[in-house]
Amino acid sequence: MHIYKFLPVTLFAGTMGLGGLALVTGTLVDKFRLPVFGFELLRWLDALVLMVLVVNLLLRLKYDKAGLRQDYNHPVKLNFFAGLPISMFLLSALLSEFKLFCLSLYFGALLLITLFTLQVASLWFSRFLELKFLNPIWFIPIVGNVLAILTAQEHYGFLWYYFTVGCVFYILLLGMILFRLIFADPLPAALKPSLFIFLAPPSLCFVDYLKLTGEFDLPALMFLNLTIFFALLLITLWREFCHLPFTASWWAFTFPLATSCAAMLKAYEVTLQQPFLLAALCVYLLLVVMVVVTFYKTVLALRNGTLA
Repeated sequence: MHIYKFLPVTLFAGTMGLGGLALVTGTLVDKFRLPVFGFELLRWLDALVLMVLVVNLLLRLKYDKAGLRQDYNHPVKLNFFAGLPISMFLLSALLSEFKLFCLSLYFGALLLITLFTLQVASLWFSRFLELKFLNPIWFIPIVGNVLAILTAQEHYGFLWYYFTVGCVFYILLLGMILFRLIFADPLPAALKPSLFIFLAPPSLCFVDYLKLTGEFDLPALMFLNLTIFFALLLITLWREFCHLPFTASWWAFTFPLATSCAAMLKAYEVTLQQPFLLAALCVYLLLVVMVVVTFYKTVLALRNGTLA
């Protein structure tokens, strides 16, 4: 049996989580002059895992076209394909000293996320989708658009396009997904980790807005407060996440924690208020624990052939 049958497309959430952890680790290393060993380990591990997943995707394209097409046509799994350009964005920021490679990776990711967002949006208009399929995983392509700003090495003028698309569709999807969570059937256990994705868009929009404008004004404060609200809401829902059976969707815990940590660090940078730093460090410790545990369980499940 070929290895590609053991690697679901949902594992791109894993490179998102590893890349996010590496990125905030690098920020902490820069700000507090910490040893760089952990950052170096994480960024090269992320590069290695992403390379394995890309090879796996190519193998599936050759040997398992029907299965790959089925995943791409699935209303939930489809969104995980956006994890590839997102992971490329993150890696381009992590390997910024390799200028040519970094730029190639960044603009390749930009092209992919642009085409993928248009493809996903066209599917919304062209086919009927049942309400039960709507869940926070649908935010992933939106995250890709706003991540293009955070990981850009230059202040390109076109970044406002991605900020606008990301923000508008985030607001629209937020209302739709909240409606589904309130009035439709509860999320199945395998999708409950996706609730953490509520943290990612507002935290990235906050950091992006500061990068684009340099102003900590009302819109920035609104994005920051929305991040804080969803963080507090998830804390009140802690019982929902206890005793969940392990699936690849556990990686959905990790990247949103990384983006919220980045937002708290940026808030501390612009306000110098200690509670933001304390919140960032607490989230970072939780992020490290979740990445280590999820990585271990993923490797174990891959070895046993039980990863779903």
